[in-house]
Amino acid sequence: MLSSSLLWSQLEINLEIEFSHSQRDYESLTEYTNITEGLGAWDDNSVKEEDSFFELSIPFVMPGFEDRPMDFIEIGSSPTFTLEYDEWPDDPYEILLFALASDLPVLSPLNDSANTDQGHILFYEGDGVLRLEYQNVALEVELYLGDGSLISRVNIIMEFDYESRCMEYHYGPSVISPQLQEQFQGFWIVGTIFGWFFEEFDGANIFDDWLHLVGILSGDPSKPEFEQFLDHPDFDGDLTFLNSFPEEGTVYQFCYDQTTSVDETIAENMDQLTLYPNPATDIVQIKTGTDSRIQQVLVYDQMGRVVSNTKGTHEIDVSLLSSGLYVIGVEYDGEGGFRYGKLVVE
Repeated sequence: MLSSSLLWSQLEINLEIEFSHSQRDYESLTEYTNITEGLGAWDDNSVKEEDSFFELSIPFVMPGFEDRPMDFIEIGSSPTFTLEYDEWPDDPYEILLFALASDLPVLSPLNDSANTDQGHILFYEGDGVLRLEYQNVALEVELYLGDGSLISRVNIIMEFDYESRCMEYHYGPSVISPQLQEQFQGFWIVGTIFGWFFEEFDGANIFDDWLHLVGILSGDPSKPEFEQFLDHPDFDGDLTFLNSFPEEGTVYQFCYDQTTSVDETIAENMDQLTLYPNPATDIVQIKTGTDSRIQQVLVYDQMGRVVSNTKGTHEIDVSLLSSGLYVIGVEYDGEGGFRYGKLVVE
């Protein structure tokens, strides 16, 4: 029998992001693994893949996506990390949770011969909590500004709590050079993303699709404006960002909350299509009671896999499908989301 939770996890995002802002004294991590220890003047190319991309001891599962646990973490060269589920090509869906405390790549201050201080990336995993500290790191972009001196320094702790599903960024002591501040006025990017990416290869062509829930900050970092939206292939938004780097003690928290139950939402969106004949053996006609043009038609098997994908048509050929129960998802131009129906193939 088709799992409604499985179907929902592939088609929609049943979540919203709650944002909060506070102030708290900054305290560096006391338990950690130092992934840059002994590297000297390290940069992104110096950090080994096994130290920046590895399997989690306890996977994180977002509600509605129970069949796809995020069991890997990738630590970025900027203050970022990504939790990932990726079993491609066996499963065409990748699930990701992305944390972005700053988008500028960092490196050791020792990359400037005038400096003697070191910077590190520290990581902790335990008790359903992930913590990552970028400690006394320089900003790589300064190598290409002015005389190339690494003047700026930042300290940031990123934390994710599995139970509360809250992402927290805590900003510590920082020095931002006037030149860097002027260069990136209005371009300090801070936020978070959760969603799925679909990729399928039929031997000749690659089809991809995605749906991401994005939370982003803009304006004054001491009283930021928060915006959330769904990013998809047709999204064409005009975004603004923070106008400077957050001051010491600033805490931003992004919490992922489930809006309605999976089963309730599936029930609301199912049986909105008339499929005939049903049961069927070859050609199936689609009728929905709307004059909007069909953008795409997806056919899902009982494992939730996409077994057919057609565009711009009111009929589908199921003659090559095995007998059984399928779910048909239809997306229309100018309408958000999908309409669904069940189909029996004989």
